[in-house]
Amino acid sequence: MVKLAEFSDYVVFYGIAALFGIFGGLIGELLKGEKGRFKASHWVKNKAKSKILFADFGGWASLLVGGAAAMAVWWLLPPKETAVPGQDPTYSYSVFALVSLSIVVGSAGSAFLAAFQAKALATVQEVKVKAEATSRARKSLEEVAATAESGASKEDVRKKAEEEKKKWQDFRDSGIGDPDEEDL
Repeated sequence: MVKLAEFSDYVVFYGIAALFGIFGGLIGELLKGEKGRFKASHWVKNKAKSKILFADFGGWASLLVGGAAAMAVWWLLPPKETAVPGQDPTYSYSVFALVSLSIVVGSAGSAFLAAFQAKALATVQEVKVKAEATSRARKSLEEVAATAESGASKEDVRKKAEEEKKKWQDFRDSGIGDPDEEDL
């Protein structure tokens, strides 16, 4: 295990991940399409061949994507944290895990990044739904409390609580969110 103590240690860590991710991207490029061939980059022109539409980076794109994917995987799987009571936590990583995982993820770079993007978007949506659920729960409790404080009878407070409970059930069943029990 190699310890990460200084900022420069992290730069080296991510540099190694990127380097072996690029190597994985090369492996992935050589395995796809015309096996064993590295696709050359070129300019893509319109049919009249007078205007350049865009640049096709060819095999270089797989290398760049592989390096980026290998760096991104370490956001999901950060270095190991070791905590000792009374001391600052220390962070370390296995060189073998760093190299091997970076190569594997780099070879499937675009697929990994697409899955990573979908996971990130799902996480953002989950946070939004929980925030909405929390907001609705707070509002429901305030409504019931306001009814109780207004001097309403116990029956009116019970009806208001049932009404708010029905709103919660409708929210849950709408497919927008399924709040946790603790949020209720």
